[in-house]
Amino acid sequence: MKGVLVALAAVLALGMSSVSYAQLDDTLVVLYTEQGILAIELFPADAPNHAANFAALTEEGFYDDTLFHRIIPGFMIQGGDPNTRSTSGASPDQWGTGGPDTRLAAEFNTIMHNRGILSMARSTSPDSAGSQFFIVHQNSNFLDAQYTVFGRLATLGSYDTLDAIAAVRTVENDRPADPGLVRVIASETLTREEAVSSGLELLDQGPPARIQPTEPPAPPSREYESEELNLSMAFPEGWVIQAVGGDGLPDVVAVAPMMGVIPSSIAVYVDVSNGTSLDDVIQGKVENLEALQDASQFEILSHEKAQISGREMFVLDAKDFFETQGGLTQIKYREVTSVVGDTIYTFLFTGDANLFDADLPLFQEAISSFTVLVEPSSFQLPFGGGCLIATAAFGSEMAPQVQQLRELRDNSLVNTAAGRGFLEWFHTIYYSFSPAVADYERENPAFRDVVRLAITPMISILSILNHAEMETEEGAVLYGSAAISLVILAYLGAPAAASYWLWRLARRRAAPRAHPAPISK
Repeated sequence: MKGVLVALAAVLALGMSSVSYAQLDDTLVVLYTEQGILAIELFPADAPNHAANFAALTEEGFYDDTLFHRIIPGFMIQGGDPNTRSTSGASPDQWGTGGPDTRLAAEFNTIMHNRGILSMARSTSPDSAGSQFFIVHQNSNFLDAQYTVFGRLATLGSYDTLDAIAAVRTVENDRPADPGLVRVIASETLTREEAVSSGLELLDQGPPARIQPTEPPAPPSREYESEELNLSMAFPEGWVIQAVGGDGLPDVVAVAPMMGVIPSSIAVYVDVSNGTSLDDVIQGKVENLEALQDASQFEILSHEKAQISGREMFVLDAKDFFETQGGLTQIKYREVTSVVGDTIYTFLFTGDANLFDADLPLFQEAISSFTVLVEPSSFQLPFGGGCLIATAAFGSEMAPQVQQLRELRDNSLVNTAAGRGFLEWFHTIYYSFSPAVADYERENPAFRDVVRLAITPMISILSILNHAEMETEEGAVLYGSAAISLVILAYLGAPAAASYWLWRLARRRAAPRAHPAPISK
């Protein structure tokens, strides 16, 4: 339905044009550039909406004063962006992002992307074409059936102009070093008869080369599901999905078809929370990124909490520069983080700054599809959100011990009546004050260090339970009682003994000393 509506909108938008589908077979579009003429024949039978759109925009003068803003010799030259007009006021960083409000549904066909072919530029969404086009400099058949072909150069001189534009010196992001050399001075549509009368020598090239018919492969699934990672989500259509994993590497990566200097991608990281809350994660991320911001060109643009698909998530936008063969390329990031039970899910969207906003809705759609396969138990106990112990241990050597205790609780204690009863009672008391203390820890690192020092004996003693049989009722009662007694002894018995010893020492020193009797003569 969406494609039908887009196509209908295109037809309505073109209704006032003097170019109709029936005329397009006999229509040439002629672009007059600083390097020469580009005469283009159209293929309305294969891409009627794209051919009509291109002809109509030409008649409106839409392409006049625009540039071929992206030039990659041996690949293609790209133009048609109104942001490249000398009167647009747009900076070169905005070249490649402009176009009309109307968007065209894809009309992929079997015409091959050989030298001289006219094809439609788009973002990673197939139905995002507007006015930008590219002309293939040398055969680039890896694009076949992924971009809409709708025309071809029609004169020998046009191929010379193509080579001349491709030879212009470029700078970073494949932009022309001297934009004036690749500007479209004017444009018009001509019938074939008018073109011949004006002196254009049209080539008899025959029908365009086409992909050999084969059994079409099944489209790759957008759905990704992993029981190991406990997640399911739908990535954008046409993106390549691959499981990775490893130290410092994402668990899953989805990469878009190459459009900009750097292809858009979505990386998914799944980590154990070690009992940290979302607020703890936010604090750690912001501190680390602010330090990175001070030491490099990395810049945080914004960050906030947001409700996405019923879950509280942390959204952070940033930008940076990436070194490529063409020079420095600006890239943008959006990172979305969610803590679900004992798992931290991080989704990192990265892309060329020029295409970032166009591809961002695809990332948002993917995030909205995120589902946890097995939701954590609603029975939340200590070391969860607002936990002063987890906050104090976060990022320290104590964090693995806290996580082991959490696993002992979830895998053993809650499965026994005695353990569950104790934990429910403890949970009620503990969380009456723990969130307030945890918040103060985040605001005062020195106080957090004091809390960490204070809980160290308790964590060390409770860690002994990892080596005890806690799966049975008897074990939970016996070993649990022993551990609690040791904790009480550590915090009350030892201070009491020390106090008693000091009291005895003080009494000794305060007591009068007995003097020896004098010796009689």
